[in-house]
Amino acid sequence: MRPALLLPSIAALAAVACINGEVTGGEALSVIANVSECSTTGDACFTWQYLYACYFGPTGVAGCSGQSNCHGSATSLGAETGYWVCGATSDACWQGMTTGMPGLPTLVRSGVAPTQTVLYSALHKSTGKVASAANNMPLASIDTQLPSYTFTPSDLACIEGWIKAGAKND
Repeated sequence: MRPALLLPSIAALAAVACINGEVTGGEALSVIANVSECSTTGDACFTWQYLYACYFGPTGVAGCSGQSNCHGSATSLGAETGYWVCGATSDACWQGMTTGMPGLPTLVRSGVAPTQTVLYSALHKSTGKVASAANNMPLASIDTQLPSYTFTPSDLACIEGWIKAGAKND
């Protein structure tokens, strides 16, 4: 395309896509957190809302309830074998991690070093090995037991910071 036609073409497309001041051409996407928000380190990532949006929620890189057979409800295979439920909301997922299911250990307990929690041991870290009972979450598939995401040192620092700060629903 000739440079002289490029600017008028862009203007025409913009005019067609925006009628009466409203964007048209499709539905807006629901965004919980964008990529730049999920690359934060330090105190900014030590909140439950950050962890849920970036890691554990349905659109997070390690969504606990993202697959129907994971931790979405008490009848999910992942919930039955992994004994905790993330649920469909941020509050339900936080409750599942910090309270757990009756008679079973919780994923996160106050007074326990972050690296000694059930949650931390279950997360897939770049150790070069994958065990069936630990270091494998989130699973790409229940059948293969292979993780779909590897938590980076920055990811783990955010999770550790949240636990050290009391694992609050903030």
